[in-house]
Amino acid sequence: MKDEPSIMATEVFRRARDWGYKGSRSAMSVLVKQVRPLPAKEPLVRFEGNSARFARFTVGKISETQAPFV
Repeated sequence: MKDEPSIMATEVFRRARDWGYKGSRSAMSVLVKQVRPLPAKEPLVRFEGNSARFARFTVGKISETQAPFV
């Protein structure tokens, strides 16, 4: 599982059968689920700073012809 962490349980079961495994496919699936390493989680990157400094504002002028419903 360390070399191939994404290998499917059915493939592990097939290989185990070739090596003489006599158990069931469901038992092998449970074992694979227990042994499989968890995927690495992306770290949470916090944004800390002065929010006013990083805010975006659009400053513009609306003429009478552009103003809706006026």
